[in-house]
Amino acid sequence: MNAKVKIYLEIIPGAAAWATLVQKLNALNASQRTKVVLAYVHPDELAYFKPLKAKFSAPIHLLKAGALIEISERTPETVILPCLVNPNLTHEDVLLFQHTLDMLLKTSNITLETTLPMVAYDGVSDVLHPPIHWPHDAQVNSMMLRQYITDYHVCDVPPQTLLSRYLAGEITWASAPDVLNIGNLHRLREAMFSLLTIHAGDVARQLTLSTNAGEAVPLSAWAYLPSRL
Repeated sequence: MNAKVKIYLEIIPGAAAWATLVQKLNALNASQRTKVVLAYVHPDELAYFKPLKAKFSAPIHLLKAGALIEISERTPETVILPCLVNPNLTHEDVLLFQHTLDMLLKTSNITLETTLPMVAYDGVSDVLHPPIHWPHDAQVNSMMLRQYITDYHVCDVPPQTLLSRYLAGEITWASAPDVLNIGNLHRLREAMFSLLTIHAGDVARQLTLSTNAGEAVPLSAWAYLPSRL
């Protein structure tokens, strides 16, 4: 495996993680931007790219024929995807996206940077009974995360702030059910940090197996990122 994945975790979609990515991309100079490809899987994600205006080449639709070839021809170092899941995809589109993503990661040496809301993490609903409804097809397989992800970044928004802004209409989420409440948001936040802790332990065990005893090896880097709200 040559490719690696960096995930920006958040509690629910669009609360903080994408704003963090946009801010990071806006800070790139012209030379650095030539090494970045923007990608999407559903037209509604194009709105996320609006703050970037004309700084980058046109985003590539990952579900169209020839998408992987087009990405390869641009020879990027980094591919940016707004979100690792999209509940608006059909079942067929989800399967196609999963296959395309798998091929992209297996056949390239790029870094994929994307966001992941905890509501879409496979297994969280079982633990939380379930806190928030989410289309099953849109959930991220935890085994895929273990296989590819090298870095987690936490984009943390205080649950009370998140709920207040949602109720005030400042955050819109079309599929939010009535059970979007402060208790569930706190549990999702706890699950987010638990996932981070588990991942760090996995990385430590993997590194231990491939290094000499006593050799100091740093863990995969992760950052606590404050809310961009």
